[in-house]
Amino acid sequence: MIKKLDDPKTLVRQEAYEDLLYFDERAIPKLIKALKNKNRRIRCYAAGLLGELGGEHVIQSLTPILNDKDKRTREVASESIESIKKTLKLKDQHTIKVSLQKKDMQQTESRKKDHVELVIAKGAQYAKTSGFERVDFIHNALPEISLSSVDLSTKFLGKSIRYPLLITGMTGGYSDAEKINRGLAAAAQKHSIAFGVGSQRAMIEKPELAKTYKVRDVAPDIPLLANIGGFQLKKYSFGQIDSLVQTIEADALAVHLNPLQEVIQPEGDTDFTGVLGAISATCDKLSVPVLVKETGAGISQETAIKLKEAGAKWLDVSGAGGTSWSKVEYLRYLKNAGVHGFEDWGIPTVEAIIQCRGVLPLIASGGVRSGIDGAKAIALGADLCGAAYPFIKALRAKSLEQSLGVFEKQMQICAYLTGSKTIEELKKAKMRIN
Repeated sequence: MIKKLDDPKTLVRQEAYEDLLYFDERAIPKLIKALKNKNRRIRCYAAGLLGELGGEHVIQSLTPILNDKDKRTREVASESIESIKKTLKLKDQHTIKVSLQKKDMQQTESRKKDHVELVIAKGAQYAKTSGFERVDFIHNALPEISLSSVDLSTKFLGKSIRYPLLITGMTGGYSDAEKINRGLAAAAQKHSIAFGVGSQRAMIEKPELAKTYKVRDVAPDIPLLANIGGFQLKKYSFGQIDSLVQTIEADALAVHLNPLQEVIQPEGDTDFTGVLGAISATCDKLSVPVLVKETGAGISQETAIKLKEAGAKWLDVSGAGGTSWSKVEYLRYLKNAGVHGFEDWGIPTVEAIIQCRGVLPLIASGGVRSGIDGAKAIALGADLCGAAYPFIKALRAKSLEQSLGVFEKQMQICAYLTGSKTIEELKKAKMRIN
């Protein structure tokens, strides 16, 4: 075929050239040899074909042809070298991109596992409190109701729950998280309360991790929340965000805000520009309600109003006083963590409830450690209370059923001792704030 390149007939030469374009790298040695052919046309065609097929080693063979006595051959050799360099650069960029994506996925999985283990093993709680100890119910010595008549059932996301508790999202995206989420969700189903999964960012980066979030088969009837970070709303397409909801059959999407945690992480996302706009766009398009939550540093009234205007349907204040995610990051990175001193940054939960009540339907989490705290949160203005830490610890200790039973009973007794038969009456229970 190389010889045909020197055929006196133009059509034969053209066909030979076109046929060689379909050759793979096995043709390269013959083409390199053809660069030394006495016929300038063969040298020129060979140089052009090498530009289509060649790799880095071909550049060395083409370089001497830059001094070929034939001008057109020199030009083609130069063009081929530049073409090969461009191709190699693109391949390198792709390799680097794939490598960075793989590293990012590995970091995400590792981070999820570290978070759970550090919270369980080290506690990583705020030194300051959520403020529930400063709140007391006014005891009713004549409740005029029976304990058995107390019914704290309510509706959340269109579904009935037995009492106003959400096991808030904490984990997902690594192998052990599947067992944790399914264990918590199954218990939530049994007690007829709501459940949320942890951030599904890992599921977008690595779709096979979706199984660590899928719990609908063990929790078919309860309100279920999907979860993604506010920063990720900017990064991923609406289709990817929507798939998080659809894949796990969620009733709502929880968008978590965690600027404090991110700024402490060495690899954290620290540009929250445009997050509010991304939340608004998601609220406009998504087929299920959007709930916006903090991750332990609280939400102010000003922020709550902005989120309402953006289209959010629920808020979870997630105030300071419970798990300190900045402290978790300090424990993860030790000396390599971000600037220290922010272990106790944030709005205490009680203050956040008071600031945000009346703006949107409200969930109170952050340092809710008992049904008594939960009942106080309801009386302060929340519609539901939420917690994760006490329940994930109970799951690990194989005492989750008992823990949830005690939580419910404590809420019932608080209602009974304030003369409240229903959640609406509990919301009006008299209190004293010290």
